[in-house]
Amino acid sequence: MIANEEFFARVKQEEHDADAVVHDILDYVVEARVSSISYQDISHLAYRLDDIMDAIEAIAARFMIYDIRYVNKNMLAMQKATQLCYKRLDENIRLMSYMQSNPKVLDSIKHNAILASKHENEADELLRSLCIR
Repeated sequence: MIANEEFFARVKQEEHDADAVVHDILDYVVEARVSSISYQDISHLAYRLDDIMDAIEAIAARFMIYDIRYVNKNMLAMQKATQLCYKRLDENIRLMSYMQSNPKVLDSIKHNAILASKHENEADELLRSLCIR
């Protein structure tokens, strides 16, 4: 089993790496001189990705602060929904670089956005059901 301090250090590094990716994305968008609409879409996705990583880091900090050593099935379900949402947003950011050369990429981006929203709704529903108990 990994110690909470080590776990937090690893998550903190991942969050730092994700911040660098967000900056790289925004730098690329500016350098590539994409249209203002594409810039808004790409930057919005990049910031959402950053928000997710910030939330994950905050959760890891709470694991360390409250010395949580075990997780239950509800925590694992929340983690899975968050991970799936993050994966879809990450994939959309990657797909956006192909938008100008392949208009059909928009269909994949829309599909991923719908799935990300579905995963987010699942996590919200799980959280609400846990708060009712």
